[in-house]
Amino acid sequence: MKSEIILQEGIRAEAFTMWMSPPVPMVTLVKTFDAPVWLKLARRVVSEKQEVNGDE
Repeated sequence: MKSEIILQEGIRAEAFTMWMSPPVPMVTLVKTFDAPVWLKLARRVVSEKQEVNGDE
């Protein structure tokens, strides 16, 4: 059964109020990352952990 959630009356009302009117304006920074570089780095870290643990 569906029920309506009223955020202003729930246990998270204060957090919702602060989120809707923050004392400091929120800024979202967007940057494009080069995915292949991150994937290569992640694979390197995983392989180094496997070498240390003796897994392969």
